[in-house]
Amino acid sequence: MDLSHASRVGRELHNRNERLPQSIRDIAWKAQVRLCARYCRLPAAGKPKVIVTTAIPREMVGFLWAIARQVQVGLAAKKAAARSSVPRVGGAARWGILAACYEPALLTLVF
Repeated sequence: MDLSHASRVGRELHNRNERLPQSIRDIAWKAQVRLCARYCRLPAAGKPKVIVTTAIPREMVGFLWAIARQVQVGLAAKKAAARSSVPRVGGAARWGILAACYEPALLTLVF
């Protein structure tokens, strides 16, 4: 196995990922391990480089979809909690709910 594509996370990415929920980190690590292994296995099986470089991103989209679903579930829970704690007095309260639901750390790519 070519170790230049072994599954690993650098220090900078590790520090950035610590802010993310464990469920998202688990999905990202599963993607890292699987895609690195496939990147080594496909050429070894004789697949052309064009096929390999198309198959890996195509499969990565499935992992991105799984992470997006996790973020969506988390945001829905935050929105429901914010609605129950903020009185409905008008537009300002609604903007407060949106600000409470927005979590920029969840939107960073973990790959």
